[in-house]
Amino acid sequence: MLREVKNAWFDRRTLMLGDTPAASWRRRAFREMHAAQDERPVALAERDGRRYWAFERRVYWEDAGLRGQIDFAAVQTAAAGNPQEEGTP
Repeated sequence: MLREVKNAWFDRRTLMLGDTPAASWRRRAFREMHAAQDERPVALAERDGRRYWAFERRVYWEDAGLRGQIDFAAVQTAAAGNPQEEGTP
């Protein structure tokens, strides 16, 4: 399951997790990443067995056990306030 990181924020071109810097980008790479995450999930960093993603201006994490099972469509649905139960088309 993906979880939104409530204490993630960007300080200039650095991803902060709370008060800890997790990843930094050069200016052009940051602009490209920032633009791309509006349309598709973008991997940001790996730290302590978790992978962090940006998608639709939010940051999420997944643990190592979820690799390859990420469902960002469910994230979009939940963000729209219309969660679907499993098995519902």
